[in-house]
Amino acid sequence: MADVTGLDEVLQVLDRLGNDAPKALADAINHTSNQSRIALKQEIQSVFASPTPFTLNAIAVDAARPVGDPEGSVFVKDMAGGKNKAPTDWLGPQVFGGERNQKASEKTLHALGVLPAGMYTVPGKGARKDSYGNISLGHIRQILTSLKRTKNGSKGEEYFVIHRGKSPIGIAQRVGKSAQVVLAFTKQPNYTERLDYSAVVERVADENLISNIDVAVAKLLI
Repeated sequence: MADVTGLDEVLQVLDRLGNDAPKALADAINHTSNQSRIALKQEIQSVFASPTPFTLNAIAVDAARPVGDPEGSVFVKDMAGGKNKAPTDWLGPQVFGGERNQKASEKTLHALGVLPAGMYTVPGKGARKDSYGNISLGHIRQILTSLKRTKNGSKGEEYFVIHRGKSPIGIAQRVGKSAQVVLAFTKQPNYTERLDYSAVVERVADENLISNIDVAVAKLLI
């Protein structure tokens, strides 16, 4: 539980409720947890440019139960969803900083022998992007399908691997008599902390938990 100013006094009031105390505390914790979830969603909208609905809905609540010493939590989902990735895969580095995991498409490109070990991909100028600024899933599928037929892109293939010397540096798409880069290869991205997750949750708890306990106690006494 977050370090909430004035909590000790309120807990003394709860003690006087006897067997009803866990019910009141669980109710207050759950209200506070949901307020934290909403606040985190707003923070995500503030610090990230055009976050996807999957990202906005990445925060979940584990509800407190009205028995014993109730405990609840607010967490980032770790179950895979869109593009077979779990929210923790990309939100984790934004919360704690550090390196991100490989995307499924990067793993496929590596398995095909196209993407060198330790390298990652970023959209090129020719990438078709979705409304959130990411390369579209349909475009990724087209690229992978083409490269699965022939790793380096035969003369008849739309997509092919481009090199600097002997080193592969990206994937290009043939457009008429020219070509445009759709994916560039880069070293592993390293992120700095952008989403101050703990600070948001602690602020919401400090501002709301005690009043939520007061409301929960009042409901039991009515």
